[in-house]
Amino acid sequence: SNKQAVKLEDSVGEISGEILMCYPPGIPIIAPGELISQEIIDSIIYEKSIGAQITGTRDMNTEYINIIKEDV
Repeated sequence: SNKQAVKLEDSVGEISGEILMCYPPGIPIIAPGELISQEIIDSIIYEKSIGAQITGTRDMNTEYINIIKEDV
């Protein structure tokens, strides 16, 4: 699928094109193909604010996330 990087805060309602995991504890927050909700975004922002490491994204700072873009 075609993917596009968008600001994390602008990805609500989009389909994730990558996995995001939080360490600790090492549990995926979202996987490719899942719908991105505001609850997920809030969780990622909170985890970052307390110093948890977010991995799996192309953007190491987790300011952007790749989403699936349908061919039109």
